[in-house]
Amino acid sequence: MSDDNNTKLGQLLWTKERIEKQNKLREQLDLLLSPDDYSFLSFEESDEIQLAGDDWPNDKWISNLYIQTDVSDFAKIEKAIGSFARINDKQFLYVFFLKYNFGLIVMPNYIVIKYWAKLVEIDGDEIFLYHPGMNYFICVEITEDITVGEESKGRRWIFELTFSNEKIKNEVLLNI
Repeated sequence: MSDDNNTKLGQLLWTKERIEKQNKLREQLDLLLSPDDYSFLSFEESDEIQLAGDDWPNDKWISNLYIQTDVSDFAKIEKAIGSFARINDKQFLYVFFLKYNFGLIVMPNYIVIKYWAKLVEIDGDEIFLYHPGMNYFICVEITEDITVGEESKGRRWIFELTFSNEKIKNEVLLNI
């Protein structure tokens, strides 16, 4: 098989996998939300937005580009997500599910604010939230880890919110 045909086959297989992941996530979302509460961007639009976005911050720990809370005390994470949504001049956010890594989903701000923890639960790992037209993101993760500054408490289940850059961190935290 030629390199060109190999490339085309690879693209077809990736598109098939993306469609399968999208359908599996749709099934999960329909258990929580009305189909009117979300929509899928095209794969092309999703790729374009994500490629233009910030990379994962290399200085996350040095620049304190994170918030960590016990899963039972998530008010600070919830406030940060609400602030992130409020500083958006649109009424929606783009959501990326790591486990279902096919592309972006459009959801109204109020849906993301209300159901963020359930969305993370559906993914089982982490979700990324993007503002339309902006390059930054926040990532919300559930993980069993040691909280910085509370190492003596040992490993426990926490929510960790990561900011893609210091500018968005400062803007979000200013509005909490």
